[in-house]
Amino acid sequence: MKKILSVLLVLSLTVSMMMSLGGCFKRNPFLGRWEAEMNLTEVFNNELGNDEAAKYLKVDELELKFIYTFKEDGTYKTEPDIEECNEAINELKISLRKGMEEYLKAEAAKQGIAYMGVDEILSYSNTTMDEIMETMYKEANFDKIIETLKNEGKYTVVGNKLSTTESLDQEIEDGGYELFEVIDDDEIKLTIPEEETPDELIGVYPIILEKID
Repeated sequence: MKKILSVLLVLSLTVSMMMSLGGCFKRNPFLGRWEAEMNLTEVFNNELGNDEAAKYLKVDELELKFIYTFKEDGTYKTEPDIEECNEAINELKISLRKGMEEYLKAEAAKQGIAYMGVDEILSYSNTTMDEIMETMYKEANFDKIIETLKNEGKYTVVGNKLSTTESLDQEIEDGGYELFEVIDDDEIKLTIPEEETPDELIGVYPIILEKID
C-alpha cells in the first residue's frame, strides 16, 4: 500500500511539474490571419531620385494593405488586399499625373510660355499627357504589381524574433528576420534593427499586424 501511495505521489508531482513547465512555453502568437498596412511612401519617393521632375512626382502617402496567414506547419503567406491595393494604385496614378502636369507647367514657365496649357505645350512634341502617363505606367509595371506582392515561405518564432524565408524551398537560416512585440492578442508590432535596414525598406517599419481570425 505504501509503495502504491509513493508511486501515486511521484506521478502527481511529475504531472504538476510538467504543467508548471508547460506554462513556460508560450504559444505561437502569430497563428491565424492578420492584416497590415505597409507604408511604401518613402520607398517610392526614394526610387524617384532627386532630379527636377522627382520634386513634382513625389507622393504624400502610399500605403498597401496585406493579409498575412501563419500556419501551424511552419509556413506562411502574404497576399495583397486586392480592392484596397487597386484603390491605392489608382490614387497613385492620379497623383503622378497631377505632378507631371505641374512639372511641365513649371518647365514651360522657365521658357516664358506659362500662358499655355499642358495639352498645347505637348502638342509641339507631337504627344499627349495620356501618352506620357501610359508610358510611365508601363515602365512602373503597375498592372503586375499586385501579383508580385504575393509571397509564401517558412517561418519560425524564437524569443522575440520572427524568422522567415521568401519561398518554401529556402531554409530558415538563409532567410531574414524581424523583431516583434505582442501588444495584445489582436495586435503585433514588427520592427527591424535600424542598422540592418536595407535602403529599399527605409520607412516601411514598424508594421502593425491586426488579427482577423
